[in-house]
Amino acid sequence: ASAASPSVSASSRAAARRGRAAAASADAASSGSAPFASPGALASSSVSHSDSVAPASSSVSTSSAGPAAAAAPAAPDPAQMDPVSASVPAAPRDETAEPPPAPPSSSSIAISAQIGLPFPPEFVLDPTGRVPTEKAQWRRESDNSDGSASVGSRWRSADGAGQCASFPFLGAARAPQSRAVRSAKASDVSRRLPIAHALASLHAVGVDEEKANFFASHPNEISGVFHAFHQLLRFELGIHNEVNDKGAGWWRCDKSAFLDLQSVYGADETETEAVRVHDATDVCKTGSIDVDTVVRRAAIATRLSSDLGGKGSATAAQALLTMFARNHNELAKRVASAATDSPIDADVVFQTARHANCAAFRAVVLKDYLPFMKTGQHLGDVPGTIAEESTNETRLYGACVSVELDLLMRAVASVAPREDVLIENGSENLSHVAEALAGASGRRCGLGARRSVPKRMVPSETAAVRRARAAGACTLNEFRLAHGLPRWANFDEMTAGEEVLSKTLSDLYGGDVDDVELYTGFLCEANVVDPGACLTATARETVGKMIGALVSGDAFFRESFLGNDDMSVASFAAGADLGKDATLAGLLEKHAGVTVTGVSAFEVGALAIAKTEEEGDGSA
Repeated sequence: ASAASPSVSASSRAAARRGRAAAASADAASSGSAPFASPGALASSSVSHSDSVAPASSSVSTSSAGPAAAAAPAAPDPAQMDPVSASVPAAPRDETAEPPPAPPSSSSIAISAQIGLPFPPEFVLDPTGRVPTEKAQWRRESDNSDGSASVGSRWRSADGAGQCASFPFLGAARAPQSRAVRSAKASDVSRRLPIAHALASLHAVGVDEEKANFFASHPNEISGVFHAFHQLLRFELGIHNEVNDKGAGWWRCDKSAFLDLQSVYGADETETEAVRVHDATDVCKTGSIDVDTVVRRAAIATRLSSDLGGKGSATAAQALLTMFARNHNELAKRVASAATDSPIDADVVFQTARHANCAAFRAVVLKDYLPFMKTGQHLGDVPGTIAEESTNETRLYGACVSVELDLLMRAVASVAPREDVLIENGSENLSHVAEALAGASGRRCGLGARRSVPKRMVPSETAAVRRARAAGACTLNEFRLAHGLPRWANFDEMTAGEEVLSKTLSDLYGGDVDDVELYTGFLCEANVVDPGACLTATARETVGKMIGALVSGDAFFRESFLGNDDMSVASFAAGADLGKDATLAGLLEKHAGVTVTGVSAFEVGALAIAKTEEEGDGSA
């Protein structure tokens, strides 16, 4: 529970949520939306066939259901048809560099389940699909170097390069994504797949055309502020839809894999310098940034407006970005006021405040966002660093966003509230920030699954399916095995008995549940009843691990780095100490002009526009 709230209140609220979620599951089933499965039911399912876990390439049992009784999604126009269709074998690929995977051992599954993402990855993406990591070539756009000089440097590089000594480009802005899970299915040239547009229509429209744009309200009181933060995190990792849908750049991220707030500071030295304020006459501005410049350059309200959640989530995400930009300037003042050197080194102040702000963003992810997603609760504290023993001993420093994480975060974004247009927030104006967040707080999220995706997203969904295929993404069952989860034995188990959907998927995938692609699986599995976001089954069990892997790979938050006796890194430790105590509620009240009136800032109606000093409290 939140440190600021009594545990009894938090527990009673959680119990109430469970009751609402259970009641909503029956309503959702009767209304045709995705069904629910309880965590206990899934655990029982795991036990029932845990001994049958086998390599993804082995023969497995499939659903005995016959052809779907309901018609599959209508065939698309020829101009929209994907080269890989249900009637045409998948195009052969050159897999000479990728031998068939060996059956996963229990130890390899355990390691993968522990760290979420293997690092360094075997393969990274490129315009042709993917290449072995050691053969990838990458040059910085700014200085034409490979980022090696950043390894062991005092400050974070602006683009994030250099944390992995063996592969300095991994995790950097504009560097390629990785592919985390090897796939035997992706190498099978005889495999037949559904038309991408047909799957996109299933994601966005469902199996009943009459229920296009059907909106299933979330059973728990989760507001649009949660979705806005999720969208900000996607933007921060460079995997929002605008990047993914633009064609040529589908295989790389435009920001780093680290929670280093490149949305605020920029993704290269030129962008970083553009937001800094250099005013030697005003000590209060030492090491500060121009918040208005940050907001205009990021342009989240515009760039995310066509994404899930529409303008409402986009403006709220931009308001949250503004909050973190303003937090930098407060931190810079605190660092400058504590400085003993004269004159004060503006670069040291800026970099220390930047590091502290990154620590604050990381703290919100670990204390607020991830716990609330799964349990509806918040953590009172997180360690300032990630202990070395918390990850695989052989793992190198560094991290890399994978195509699997990209697809997972996209699927989670389907919890978007109903798309209403809210205030346009184009500057740091505090009243606009407060209005955008208060408006988002009043909007209830939807249930994250298929059909929660609006029909207008069909072209984007089609692009996502094609992108995953080009990357050689694994299947849903291969992904589950890699994360220590039992494979689904059939479509009925996967969908928790939703008959029409089960038969539709069986028809699309020729009766083989092991052929279900990862992104389609994320959207079509049953939702799990819990006090949190009620994500679909596999997403719920893996999103925290995968985000945690990025955090634990950041060398600037490792004990071996912060504990170094070299005084040159003392400012990093100071920055971590300044930022680690941050909470979302505290940052909102300090920098966003809102008051948090509920137990959680993510609850419906929890944010109210704060009164100004002129307004007073009405007591007079």
